[in-house]
Amino acid sequence: MREPSTATTLDEMPLRPFHLRIAAVVGGGMFIDGYILGIVIFAFPSIPEAFGMTSVWDGLVSAAPLIGLFTGGLVFGRLTDRFGRRDLFRLHLLAMVVVSALQVLTSAPWQLFVIRLVLGLAIGGDYAIGPGLLAEFTPRKLRTSVMSSLGVLWALGYLVSTVVGYYVVELGGDNAWKWALATSAVPSLIVMIMRTGSPESPRWLISKGRAAEARRIVDRWLGPEVVLDGLAEAPQAAASWRRLFAPDMWRRTAVAGLFWMALAIPNFSLFIFLPDVLSALHVKDEFVGTVLPSAFALVGTVVGIFLLPRMGRRTALIGFMAVLTVISLWIGLVPGSPWITVALFVLFGMLLALVGNLEFIYPSELFPTELRASGLGIASAVSRIGAAVGTFLLPIGLESMGVVGVMVATALVLAFGIVVTAAWAPETNGLALDGPAASSPRANSPAPPAADHPA
Repeated sequence: MREPSTATTLDEMPLRPFHLRIAAVVGGGMFIDGYILGIVIFAFPSIPEAFGMTSVWDGLVSAAPLIGLFTGGLVFGRLTDRFGRRDLFRLHLLAMVVVSALQVLTSAPWQLFVIRLVLGLAIGGDYAIGPGLLAEFTPRKLRTSVMSSLGVLWALGYLVSTVVGYYVVELGGDNAWKWALATSAVPSLIVMIMRTGSPESPRWLISKGRAAEARRIVDRWLGPEVVLDGLAEAPQAAASWRRLFAPDMWRRTAVAGLFWMALAIPNFSLFIFLPDVLSALHVKDEFVGTVLPSAFALVGTVVGIFLLPRMGRRTALIGFMAVLTVISLWIGLVPGSPWITVALFVLFGMLLALVGNLEFIYPSELFPTELRASGLGIASAVSRIGAAVGTFLLPIGLESMGVVGVMVATALVLAFGIVVTAAWAPETNGLALDGPAASSPRANSPAPPAADHPA
């Protein structure tokens, strides 16, 4: 056993290999989410007319995972706060494997809609469980950098799926689009295997009065020198959704869902239908115009790992959403050559992905342990129902009001996110995960960012 002088806490301990393992298994779920949502970009346009797809079915089937995520986030979030993180963290991936494979058997749009709805339910579980679990293990000074890796893996999954989807469709026959969609079973199976043996969250165990179990997990995975001082040693009162809307919490609940929604709507609606948007803007090379923004989105998430720890949460959200609003208006209102249009979408995708890292970080910091999964579930549900509505309406909007109207509407959504963030978002960068700001009604004013990166 190490000397007492080396004692540290969960919030203050140095980075250990175990933290990277948890980041990898949680990030695997984000990779799957990006993959499932991105694989449709080239698969859906290749669906033969005989299958019965229309613009309405295009919107419904594209939005189905997001609709499912709404319900999945609510249900799994509540169950996770009640029964723990570990078991639910693994089991829903089995559904992803089976349902992904079933896509090769679809013969009508309604079947595809149901299957992708179920996929969304499973993804919703991952959003409610994974980021909170990672935040509960990650040291305070490294939280932004480690959790930003979730955004990197989401963007990587999205990019890989677009490339896989393009080549499977190009090289296959009439049913190649089905096989492209079914490839999501492969990463789902890999991540399910990777998660075998993942431990329960010590913070959750302590919040349930199970300090001895928490001590054993910390001793095994992090070391006996890690103390659990400062965490409640008695069971907390049963948490409920009503608590998330109490006077000291409702602003946090609202901002968690609404800022996420403001970023998720353009991220899904615009980029799922990017080939159609680019065609309306007279860009002919759909592969380059689609894959290039996705590739630079991955670059943006990597840049975010190094940049976001040095910025306050409020500053980053307001500043980047303001730039994205300007770019949206520029694309819609200022005529330009096809390559300028692609360049603007590249910049848009890169900045959206960069600030999108906060979707995995900020909501986890806004809620105390006993409410964290429920809060994450509600936040992800709000964001995805907004994204589902936007995804459903985008092909209809392109037909009815054209690309100018679509880009102006995107700008208005981002401007709404700026207003909500400026009005209600507290500053949490550098604070302890269950410190005073986790539930204080006075914590809604901005504070200077603390260092959140290795010295």
